[in-house]
Amino acid sequence: MNRHISRRSGAPVIILMTMNKLFGRISIGFVIFLLLVLVGFVGSVSVCVGLYVSEKRSIADTRSAEQLEDSLASFILKMKSEGFPDFVSNQSLIEQINNLAYLHEGRILICGSDFRVHYDTGFTYTGKYYISNAAMAAIKGKKTKHIDENKHFMELCIPLSEGPGDPSIGVIAIHYSLEPEFKLLSKKVNRYIAYCTASLVLLIVAALFVSIRVSKPIRNLSNAFVHLSDKDPLPVKGYREISEIADRTNQLRLTLSEIDQSRQAFVSNVSHELKTPMASMKVLADSLLSEEDAPVEMYREFLQDINSEIDRENAIISDLLLLVGMDRNNNKLSFKNTHINPLIEIVLNRITPMAATQSIEVVYENFRDVYADIDENKLIIALTNIFDNAVKYNRPGGYVHVTLNNDISNLYISVEDSGIGIPEESLPHLFERFYRVDKARSRSTGGNGLGLSISYEIIKAHLGEIKVYSRIDEGTTFLIRIPLKNTAKDTTYNA
Repeated sequence: MNRHISRRSGAPVIILMTMNKLFGRISIGFVIFLLLVLVGFVGSVSVCVGLYVSEKRSIADTRSAEQLEDSLASFILKMKSEGFPDFVSNQSLIEQINNLAYLHEGRILICGSDFRVHYDTGFTYTGKYYISNAAMAAIKGKKTKHIDENKHFMELCIPLSEGPGDPSIGVIAIHYSLEPEFKLLSKKVNRYIAYCTASLVLLIVAALFVSIRVSKPIRNLSNAFVHLSDKDPLPVKGYREISEIADRTNQLRLTLSEIDQSRQAFVSNVSHELKTPMASMKVLADSLLSEEDAPVEMYREFLQDINSEIDRENAIISDLLLLVGMDRNNNKLSFKNTHINPLIEIVLNRITPMAATQSIEVVYENFRDVYADIDENKLIIALTNIFDNAVKYNRPGGYVHVTLNNDISNLYISVEDSGIGIPEESLPHLFERFYRVDKARSRSTGGNGLGLSISYEIIKAHLGEIKVYSRIDEGTTFLIRIPLKNTAKDTTYNA
């Protein structure tokens, strides 16, 4: 049973896939052409049908029941005065009825209430019975007309009654040919068909022109995508939507080019940063191996240097793993409501010994107790990198001023130092990976150009922002804003 159901359920899927493949091979120009032709064809047919119906209605109106009834009014009065059906003995009345039938190029039958024909201008139905739908409706008091399109004649039945509301005592049935009218209608219909056909041909030509005109910019854009890797941008021409697509594609190309350049620079920097400690260790090891009777002190000194290079390599690898983890969205932040004031004190206690060696004063000022939804471990890493830079790139006898404050929605951390400052042209690149303002000094202080990048990503993961203001020889200020109630709580950070 299950196997039978699965086969049935798979049939619509196969049909859908087939339709998708079919429509995937149809160009938009062909679709536009087909729609215009279809609309034109339906419109032409509708016009022809409408004109045919209108012309056919006009045929019936040319000899309306009112006109014939007016002509027969005097005869009906005479028939009533003569008595029904005794009127047939009045030759003068019969002659007038025959003249009326001749005038209208038709035939008049006068029937009783039992549908028996008392007089027929064509003499074939006299004494016989004439029964039709129109005649039966007339017996009930309803004037009726019917057009036979196959035989091209009209049947008009008028009830005979003593007075309004009285029962019908008979029926006057008039038959007349509509052959001339239908011949004229046929000519008109042929003319309409010719007009519609010519219009449809013109519409096909116009639809072909429009479809080519509309699809040409799309086709050009599609061809341009083949050469998307070329340096020249896509031509921003054509309709507004095409221009927008080309413009946004050009913007995307620039973005992808920048990402590719950034990726290449990142790979180059990673290779360089990992290679440098290993090169140093290689030199130290070769130096030891070249000395056959090297003293123990030399071995100890070189091994300490090798150990430092290993620590430096581990630090680079740890920072890289942290950044890569955040980029791959697998670095889940554990948000919880945390008291921020003591957290900053923990970070400051870590940098105070290093600041003391250069007589740098560290001042911490907080205006109130601040609580916020944060990942404590990650925020400590971010603040440590920023506080550490404030000390490393400071001046002997300088200061680091840290303040904590908040408003109803956010907490604010300000880190101001009296250091050497940052050139204005370097500020936009400060949070890029492996970027160093002063590469020589960065290496001497042990920096690898990843600290501020990590801080930036962590604060961004908290839905916060970090700004930097600096002037050469006037110091640097970092301003950090983080929401107190984090909407990214218990979610994976999307870098």
